[in-house]
Amino acid sequence: MDISLKWLSQYIDISAYEPTDLAEKITIAGVEVERIKYLAQGSKLVIGEVISCEKHPDSDHLHACQVDIGSEILQIVCGAANVKAKQKVIVSKVGAYLPAVNLTIKKGNIRGVESNGMICSLLELGVDKKFLNEEQIAGIEELDPLAPVGNEDPLGYLGLDDVIFELKPTPNRGDVLSLLSFAYEVGAILGLKVKDKIEVKLPKLAKSSYTVGQGSPKCPSFAIKGVSGVVIKESPKWLQNILRSSGLRSINNVVDIGNYVMLLLGQPLHMYDAKKLASRHFVVKDNLAGDFLALDEQKYKLEVGDLIVTNADRFSCLAGVMGAYETMIDENTTDLAIEAALFDGISVRRTSQRLQLNSDSSTYFIRGVDETRALLALDLAASLLVEYAEAKLVEETSSYAAVAVTKEAIKLSVEKVNKVLGTSFTASEIASVFKRLNFAYKLEASVFSVVPPNYRKDIQIAEDLIEEIIRLLGFEHLKSTYPVTENVGYLSMEQKKRRLIRDYLLAQGLDEALSYSLISPKYSEDFAVLSASKGESVKLLHPLTEEHSIMRKTLVPSLLLASNYNHYHKEDDLAIFELSKVYNSKEEVEHLAILLSGNITSLSWLSSKQESVNYYHLKGLVSGLLKKLGIEPSRYQLVRVSKDDPYYHFGRAALIKTGSKVWGVLGEVHPRMLKKYDVLKTVVCELDLSYLYQLKSSPVRFVSPSLYPAVVRDIALVVAKKVEAQQLIKIVKKAGKSLVNACQVLDVYEGKLMADSDKSIALRITYLDQNKTLTDSEVNALHEEVLKALEKEAQAVLRS
Repeated sequence: MDISLKWLSQYIDISAYEPTDLAEKITIAGVEVERIKYLAQGSKLVIGEVISCEKHPDSDHLHACQVDIGSEILQIVCGAANVKAKQKVIVSKVGAYLPAVNLTIKKGNIRGVESNGMICSLLELGVDKKFLNEEQIAGIEELDPLAPVGNEDPLGYLGLDDVIFELKPTPNRGDVLSLLSFAYEVGAILGLKVKDKIEVKLPKLAKSSYTVGQGSPKCPSFAIKGVSGVVIKESPKWLQNILRSSGLRSINNVVDIGNYVMLLLGQPLHMYDAKKLASRHFVVKDNLAGDFLALDEQKYKLEVGDLIVTNADRFSCLAGVMGAYETMIDENTTDLAIEAALFDGISVRRTSQRLQLNSDSSTYFIRGVDETRALLALDLAASLLVEYAEAKLVEETSSYAAVAVTKEAIKLSVEKVNKVLGTSFTASEIASVFKRLNFAYKLEASVFSVVPPNYRKDIQIAEDLIEEIIRLLGFEHLKSTYPVTENVGYLSMEQKKRRLIRDYLLAQGLDEALSYSLISPKYSEDFAVLSASKGESVKLLHPLTEEHSIMRKTLVPSLLLASNYNHYHKEDDLAIFELSKVYNSKEEVEHLAILLSGNITSLSWLSSKQESVNYYHLKGLVSGLLKKLGIEPSRYQLVRVSKDDPYYHFGRAALIKTGSKVWGVLGEVHPRMLKKYDVLKTVVCELDLSYLYQLKSSPVRFVSPSLYPAVVRDIALVVAKKVEAQQLIKIVKKAGKSLVNACQVLDVYEGKLMADSDKSIALRITYLDQNKTLTDSEVNALHEEVLKALEKEAQAVLRS
């Protein structure tokens, strides 16, 4: 939003303040001045007249010009194609500085001809290209014949001596988009009076030929004024200058007047060519759909819910956004229908975003407009059309207002102000703020009843008033104090476990990955095997791209896509993990995913072989992590994935379960998935951390090293192929009770020496008593009990 200080000074006297000081005060008070800029800049400038223009003797494109600047005649070499004699121009004298091109003008000799200055273009003086035509961009600026030679303020003569504040207001301060409301804001900050009287001179009004009807609650007020006999022509210079300083190009006098009123009052207007209308009856509706050809000559598909101004059921305007092409004003327009309305900002924003169609009007309605200014805006526009467009007939306004504008008083006590702010402001100091802000108030028993003006839509509750008080009286009144709390900060159990997981994996040499929570529909259902990933996917209503339109239900696809990226950057040996939330239609939970790919070892002088990652590397990593979390193997089961699992390699992957709850999966990625994601052999794991956080973990207890020797027995057992080694280990520990110190798998054999239905599993059992040395007879007896239990529960027999 650009604010012209020259225009602002018509409503408030800011002559005592330098632009930088004024910008600082406004910013500190809460409305950020993001940048100070100038329409044009240059020192030692003067208006001159080219007396003669001769071709340079040693160039085919340069000219040697004699230029009268009033006090003297300068010889200047000029390269512009449009320079000629009898021309009024802008001259920068020797010693001048042009900030736009960072150029200091020096006396020079150009191919043997002396040059004492430069004839300037507006582009070289810093005027934005969008305000210039092709001739102005390509050459020097030619002034009008009446331009006074010797005038040392050519920028002022052209209306370019303006300073612009580029504002960046917060979303709730839509009022400062209006110059008049911004003047009120500056007046409140500086304690100055605003000259807010707006003169409206209208001829005797004719009876309105228009009628209006309400067809949607999203348009609580709507007004139309007819103006006839206008002449389309160029706008007066003062109006062109104001629009240019506000960042808008001049179109013609009628369009420019509409824009001027919008900038001044913050009320967008739309002007229809009355002769192109199908009828004189307007209705705003939100239950229609169809194609709409807008002023930008683009066709848009409107949906039910979009606010549309209709005329004889034809689409005349996309309310608050853009008018229809068929009713646009052109050079032949003579009769106007001018609209001022209050459109629902939320509806305007949705339509504008969906169609990717933004306009100045939509910005105002989205931020909020003061509906009490609508009739004033129409009258002011009509008055200016009479004065600058030769309008012959002005009609009365036809309008409706569904709800009268009333605002309830906000109660605020002096005690509450000082309690919230930690200050000691008096009632008179607080009252002074309300006066400066034009807030109506009453004070009874140290309690204010405040009614803010209608343009301040952001003032709704007492805390809003407190904010106004401190920003105007000064934040320096807030004392610096340390927060007082009786609580001592600590980590929750979830935070402790999350930190433990991260530290453990980083210590094992893995890198943490961060990826988008949004994923493509192409991958959104892949690897959703955990119980928490079974719900319906959540799709964004208005995604920026299709590639990021679904909230992910699992982390594995994200890591595989990261692996793909690294693969094509020649990084195939990966060990990464991610801790993040996943989502379905019913809940969001936290997951951990781990990915290993490539080789686990690299070639070196110590080893001539490389070992690629496999299921057991990942299983060891996960088992160690679960043990760190206090979850022993006896509390969960590893169950092979089914043969028809589309995501994991059968025989090389397992689900992790407790009862019927599947809270983890680990294993090798299915070849079809490797092909889909275009990655090398990869093993992945995903754990439902939200479930793990709830599990009670076994406390870590210190056990002294035994003073007595252990006895080790190795056995080879023949079992059915369906029997798992983990099952045998559980039987051994159960039968041996506390005297079985450890049991581990040494070997699994399937081959020619075994029956087709059998396999051999070799176990190493370690017996240890913490209190004494076990005798052979005691170990033999205990070992026999273990073998009997294995035979009874798993039909395991010793291999001969």
